Amino acid sequence: MPDEHSEIQALNARIAALERQQSRSKILRLAPWLLIPALLAAGQTTPAARSIEATEVTIKDRTGTVRAKLSAEGLEQSNAEGIPRCALHSIGMLMLFGDRKGKSGDAVLTSEILRFYGSNPNTPVSQFSTDDLVLHIQPGTGKALVGLRADDKTGTISVSDINGFSALLGQAPLENLTAGGTRTTSAASLVLLVKEDHVIWKAP
Repeated sequence: MPDEHSEIQALNARIAALERQQSRSKILRLAPWLLIPALLAAGQTTPAARSIEATEVTIKDRTGTVRAKLSAEGLEQSNAEGIPRCALHSIGMLMLFGDRKGKSGDAVLTSEILRFYGSNPNTPVSQFSTDDLVLHIQPGTGKALVGLRADDKTGTISVSDINGFSALLGQAPLENLTAGGTRTTSAASLVLLVKEDHVIWKAP
């Protein structure tokens, strides 16, 4: 009798195993049919639009140094030491910064003018604009030592020194001491002045 009971238990165990296997087979056969509606529904769903809102975005390198900043005021980029090298402002101005070690200065570019700065960040050493070209500006005074000025009718090259002497080549407005008012010299004229307004020699 014990042997017969053991055989019945073994038979029941095999039947239970077969039933579990058959259930898994049914699930596997039905799985693809269950996935089809889900895939169709996913394909018909339109991805939601995404936006990122922030007052400032900061980008750092692997060492943690801030290399770039983006905000409503503009974009600023720095070197590996965290020193600003260029900035684009929302007012329409591009600034290029020197190395801050005395080897190079700054530059500022707008829609109307380009200025270059030396060791003094407050006084430009040269500038280009829509109506003149200043090759060198005296530090501290802002006075043009070498310049080229032109418009629709005139063109003048000027050379000055720190003592107040200057030379004008080309068309330049001069005071007419005899008739009063001002007159403009021709493009073939050379005028030497002292203290910017007193003519000491001219030709023709």
